[in-house]
Amino acid sequence: MTSWHVSRFTAIAIILAVSVMLVNCSRVVFAVLNAPTYAGSYERHADIQYGTDARQTLDLYVPVGSAYRPVVMFWYGGMWTKGSKDWYRFVGAALASSGYVAILPGYRLYPQARFPQFIEDGARGEVGTRAP
Repeated sequence: MTSWHVSRFTAIAIILAVSVMLVNCSRVVFAVLNAPTYAGSYERHADIQYGTDARQTLDLYVPVGSAYRPVVMFWYGGMWTKGSKDWYRFVGAALASSGYVAILPGYRLYPQARFPQFIEDGARGEVGTRAP
């Protein structure tokens, strides 16, 4: 086997190994992504309850010194079976640092909830953030 084939094989093996590690270590990946979010010019209001279930909470990211700002609701993905709003603090921080009020709702997952309950959770979370 030539050295070109060996180095190509090694590169493919490394790429596959890193891919497997990243897939299986999503908590580590999200921890690295979220590390810079602990400082910034925004306020984070975490785990605001909008329903009776433990997953029916939302995080609100508000730019400091803001009166009226546009609002963005960010739904994280996970095929309705996995994920957490806590994994995406970096999104809320980036939006708030850019002048937006960011809402990151949590929602019930399958099999505890079924369609359209996931969607209803998000809608209930959005309504729960409105001022009276």
